[in-house]
Amino acid sequence: NEDRYATRVVLTNDGQLLTGLLESESPSEVVLKTLEKKKVAIARDDIDEIQISSRSLMPEFLLSDLTAQEAADLLAYLISLGTDPAGTDHP
Repeated sequence: NEDRYATRVVLTNDGQLLTGLLESESPSEVVLKTLEKKKVAIARDDIDEIQISSRSLMPEFLLSDLTAQEAADLLAYLISLGTDPAGTDHP
């Protein structure tokens, strides 16, 4: 499920804002994994709102230290891991 890798923004009833990836959820709680790799459990009764963010947790400029060839190799590797949703083959 692609939504599992989407960043969640949780607003609690007391005004706290938490951001992370969805680690797990149940009828009673939501568990987020933060950028610092900490797991935070929030009781559903304490949640005012949950939204999916359009921003990624991946740090900006993550690829800035790579050469163009290294970035292309990484992209080719990542493409090889998944299925192509368009049904076309990538080189």
